[in-house]
This record gives sequence, structure tokens and C-alpha cells, in this order.
Amino acid sequence: MLVESLFIIMFFLARIIVGGVFVIAGIAKLQAPQDGFINTLMGYQLFARPIAAILSYILPWLELFLGFLLILDLWPQVVMPVGIVLLLSFTLIVVINLMRGKRHPCGCFDHVTPLQWKIVYRNVMLIGFLLAVYIINI
Repeated sequence: MLVESLFIIMFFLARIIVGGVFVIAGIAKLQAPQDGFINTLMGYQLFARPIAAILSYILPWLELFLGFLLILDLWPQVVMPVGIVLLLSFTLIVVINLMRGKRHPCGCFDHVTPLQWKIVYRNVMLIGFLLAVYIINI
């Protein structure tokens, strides 16, 4: 009974942490000038400007929406895989640019933190949290 309760608390906290990260990241992007976020996305040299412009509109709202859904535990069978794919995408993009030797701003929360491996480690941890909660929920 105690072990079961501890697992419930751990999975609840994992969901709240990942959801909170998404909410904070979404709010930070919405508060920042959109041109700055477009330029940050362009710095990755993976997107054409029109795609970067579309992503700069969609990503903050997607992160905010996903974050709240995770926190509220609504539609977990859809929300968690989407969150995992989003975090995997972010991680892959960061890794590609780190391997290229790029150190431009990551655009994760603010637009001044340069790319660094700790971003990858943080994302892998968040993916692990979501994956564990998702596996338990299926």
C-alpha cells in the first residue's frame, strides 16, 4: 500500500513537473518579441523563414496547452505521446546544432541561453518522466 502510494505521488509529480515546464516555456515565448523567436529558430539553420514564422506562432500555444493538459491529467493517452514527440524533436534539434559546434540561443525559455549539453540532459529527463507516466497509464 505504501509503495503504491509513493508511485502515485511520483507519477503525479512527474506530470506536474513536465506540465509546468511546458507552461513556463510557452508563457516565456508568448511574452518575448516574436521576431526574436523567429530569429532564434532561424539560428538552428533547419527551417526556412516561413516555417520558422509558423512555428513561432504555434509552439508557444502548443506548449501552454500541452502543459495545462498534463497538469490536469486530461487526455493522457494523446497528450503524453505528443509531449514526448515534442521533447524528442527539441532534443534532436539541439543535438544536431551542438554537433555542428553552434552556440546560439536555444529559445527554450528565454532567448539568451546558449545551446549546451545540459539542455539535452534536461530534455532526456523530462522525456523519461513522461514515458514512465505514459507506460503506467496504458
